Amino acid sequence: MIKPLDTNKEDERYLTFTEAVKLLGAGTNARIRNFVREGRVPAYRLPLNGGLRVREADILSLIEVKEVKNDGSK
Repeated sequence: MIKPLDTNKEDERYLTFTEAVKLLGAGTNARIRNFVREGRVPAYRLPLNGGLRVREADILSLIEVKEVKNDGSK
């Protein structure tokens, strides 16, 4: 899904698929493309930039902590 750029949000950071993968810490560009195809993350085409971008906030929303283990050390 490709959405038009919302120019009202100046503090938004748009990432290349490679940058998004690095932020997640695992996977390849194909992982991000699959998220876009599945509708889990919207993609944006920015003026004067080649390729699609994803919002940093959307990528960060994919990260969830499953469990925090306390091993007793401080």
